[in-house]
Amino acid sequence: VYKRQLFELEGVKLTFEEDALEAMVEEAAKRDTGARALRSILEAVMNDLMFNLPDMQDVEEVVITKDLVRGRGEPVLLEAKPRRKRA
Repeated sequence: VYKRQLFELEGVKLTFEEDALEAMVEEAAKRDTGARALRSILEAVMNDLMFNLPDMQDVEEVVITKDLVRGRGEPVLLEAKPRRKRA
């Protein structure tokens, strides 16, 4: 919730795909350290995003994917549609 609120302060929606959440839970279960493992995984996924968030121009939504959680991909950045100028 806290990280989602930080994104909202920047005007960016944070979304987790269902299979990304499942991948985090699977990885945490492998580590067998309970909530600490889940927190560690979440922080690893979010660190770069949190650092780069203030510089993200025209990004409306960040989607966390299973590949990102497993270290094989990038987050999906959905850009805001340009607004039409009214005459």
